[in-house]
Amino acid sequence: MFFRPYPVLSILTLLGLAVLIWLGQWQWSRMGEKADQIAAYEAVADAAPVDLGEALCGAPLPGAPVRSEAPATGQAVRFWGRNSDDEAGWRVFRAVPAPACAGGGHILRESAFTLFGESDLRDSGRDFQLMPVPAHGMFDAVNTPDANEFYQYDAEQMAAAAGVESLSSDFWIVADRGLPAELAAVPPSRHFGYAMTWFGLALVLIAVFLAFHAAQGRLGFTRR
Repeated sequence: MFFRPYPVLSILTLLGLAVLIWLGQWQWSRMGEKADQIAAYEAVADAAPVDLGEALCGAPLPGAPVRSEAPATGQAVRFWGRNSDDEAGWRVFRAVPAPACAGGGHILRESAFTLFGESDLRDSGRDFQLMPVPAHGMFDAVNTPDANEFYQYDAEQMAAAAGVESLSSDFWIVADRGLPAELAAVPPSRHFGYAMTWFGLALVLIAVFLAFHAAQGRLGFTRR
């Protein structure tokens, strides 16, 4: 057997392999992380509902089913989102009193949903979960408080729109729609598929590299 690799091509191939293998390992690790996150969410979400104070105070339990019967106050606040049918529209929230152990003030509770361009409100039901407020995204639209249209959670702006002094900056009470979108959008099986794709491309790159050298007479299995 003989092998006389092209130096520059070999370096470029090694760099490409390193990138493809890193991407495959990253997706493999994301598969495990996502599976753990889903398991942790389901362990909390399947529990019996607890009072808001129990879920919010001490060690908060994101995803925990909560009982929230307190009457809402102030004005409705509209936040961009999707319903359980993945239709885009406005999630409608009202402020309810937050427990004293959480510093008092108010916390938003989801009450309804309306599609863009429609005025009919669809009741969100009485099954609630305590969830962290959404983190700001790089591509989120800018809030329009005067029009009561919010795309990023801003406690001060939304408190003013709701007509209350303050809102929780960390948590809100949302309607239970099952697995959150950030966990359901890319399930572990898809991360597995992505990982296999990157690893497969790494193998293809190796095969092309060897085939090219063989075609150029620089790789063979006979003596020369």
